Amino acid sequence: MPPCLDLRFSCTRRQRDQLVRYLDLLANNPFQRGDYEEKGATDRTYQIRLMRPFMITFWVDHAVKEVRVVAIRKI
Repeated sequence: MPPCLDLRFSCTRRQRDQLVRYLDLLANNPFQRGDYEEKGATDRTYQIRLMRPFMITFWVDHAVKEVRVVAIRKI
């Protein structure tokens, strides 16, 4: 099963709604800093935001005005 479907079926509706609200907030204010930073293999800096029960890894492409979500993990 693809990870996105696994995440969808392992969450309650309330958790999914929380996640969508947070992603909307992130899209509306992409200059937010994460709780942690991590360097990738290409030396890109990823922001990691903890929003229980999720850990969201993202980076912002300011040139094209997009938030790129790399991973969402349930913790």
